[in-house]
Amino acid sequence: MRSAILTFSVFHGLVGLVALVVPASTVSAKEEWEVIFSENITSEYSQTRQDALKQIDTTSSKGLKTIWGFLDKMAPKDPLRYDWYVREGAFEALMSAEGEECDAEFLRLLRGKSYENSKEAVVHSVIWKIRKAFEKSHGENDDDKIREAKYFLRKKRGVEFFALVLPTVKELDPEKKMLGWIHAAFADRSSKVRLAAITGMLAYPDKSSVEMLLDNLKKIEKSKKKMYKEWIFTRYGLEVLTGQNYRDDVQNWFRWWEIAKGDFSIEDRVDKEVDEDGKSKKSRGKTEVVNTGGVEVTVNMKIAGIEGGYPLLVLPRVGYEPDYFRPYFHGVENFARVYYVQMPQLGDFKGLSRDKNTNLVMYPTEVLANAIAKIMEDSELEKYAVLGHGPASATQAMSIAAKFPKSVSHLVLINPASSGDRYRDRLDSVKREGRRRKSPELVNAVDNLLIDQSGKPTYEPADAAESGGLGRALGNVSFADPSSAEIGALEFFYRLMGGQKTMNDRTWSVSKLFKNKAPRRLPVMIVQGERDPWTPVGDMGRVASFFKGAYVSKFKTHCKHMFIFEPYRFTRELESWFKKKGVKMPSKKRSRSR
Repeated sequence: MRSAILTFSVFHGLVGLVALVVPASTVSAKEEWEVIFSENITSEYSQTRQDALKQIDTTSSKGLKTIWGFLDKMAPKDPLRYDWYVREGAFEALMSAEGEECDAEFLRLLRGKSYENSKEAVVHSVIWKIRKAFEKSHGENDDDKIREAKYFLRKKRGVEFFALVLPTVKELDPEKKMLGWIHAAFADRSSKVRLAAITGMLAYPDKSSVEMLLDNLKKIEKSKKKMYKEWIFTRYGLEVLTGQNYRDDVQNWFRWWEIAKGDFSIEDRVDKEVDEDGKSKKSRGKTEVVNTGGVEVTVNMKIAGIEGGYPLLVLPRVGYEPDYFRPYFHGVENFARVYYVQMPQLGDFKGLSRDKNTNLVMYPTEVLANAIAKIMEDSELEKYAVLGHGPASATQAMSIAAKFPKSVSHLVLINPASSGDRYRDRLDSVKREGRRRKSPELVNAVDNLLIDQSGKPTYEPADAAESGGLGRALGNVSFADPSSAEIGALEFFYRLMGGQKTMNDRTWSVSKLFKNKAPRRLPVMIVQGERDPWTPVGDMGRVASFFKGAYVSKFKTHCKHMFIFEPYRFTRELESWFKKKGVKMPSKKRSRSR
């Protein structure tokens, strides 16, 4: 029965393994974790697959090499099954890697020429270890307090985050061994690994990273079109670590460093820039409470981009913090003054009425349109462009444009929907995608959203673990490749917690919003990620046909997050379109701001 248990050399090259039946007499030939891993890594449930990785013994090189084999041999062949969530099981397993044997294996891996997914995982395991250590120290071994600390930490960015984790980092890694792993990853020939290293530098703040980022900025300056994503990440890393805002100006970055490097420290920044409540003294955000139509709503806004740039109101996906746009909107912020609005959740509204039959609330799109327009007016902005990301926020953007035609000068819609009554069509589209991908979780997730005649879901998950998998499956389908660590960051660090459920408005449509008459003088750009089953191409075409003369930008290999994966093309097309539609670009010599 040797074939019943796979050796590592055979296992790591195979895909689509079936569950293994292991005779009791052969279990002793392998460690228990190996048997569990081989039995569960191909389960139809994502939670089981993640758990299979989490229990790998990473205190020996044998366990570590099993992780490397999975991440760089098996997982790439099936990124839909082995998505960001499953791979996080490897990150958690790697947090337990300790001792001389493990340290030697990490360095051997990081100094080698291949295994980029494994190197990325090492960096992310450091990030996880820092966050977990903070949660434990502040949670005092109380599960509720640990959850509170986890949520509190994930909402912090930049210098506010540094203020929280610096004590943890010093205690966790006094000899800066883990920082050395991050720096070793930054020296890798793979841009993917270097991008992960920059993320690691922001999670493990240290002065020594500044000079490395400066050298990289200078190194790739002449190749920034080809290496645009790494270019904007390097610049963003410098900005977050130092608090300076020279953006693309390499010479000024070096001039500043020559003067500041003797006295600069992350600790000094924290002392000067963070108040007693842990909030940044330089925050460029604003929160306003607006009363409109008998409803009170709290709206949070962050302002970024070049001073004097054209005002651009950006509406993120509902349920997410707007920070996920950055640094991918680096180029957009070079020609626009960007007003990022966090789409309010129902708890942010007061005075909404509930449906008598369902006890649910319709999302108040019209109320929010009035509130946002009031905030922009209070900001002394008579004209501004609006960008909506995803069906719900694109609908909100259209609502603002329809109600305030004298204020909205340009409209940008990323993967919009044409009407509420096509919701079932979108569910059918997602279910077809689930069948195409041979994903039971995705098919069951759609059935869980469908209510039968008895008022119950067509499919009900067996437990919380399966329920979580169904939710992730519905989210993952919005990405052509859901295995990227950046998607994990979007879901883990930028998704808003909680929020009451809303009713789906089946009565709205683009034509109704604009009273059956398309605005003649409103320039409209529709950005289509054509692989997103939640927004079928045909339905996006209906939006384009309503706005006669709309410019349609097609990203055929992406879903609705094309600016994350192709930021250069997205930025250039958006900037070019604004120029053609009469927006005067600001001078590059003007002062810049965060």
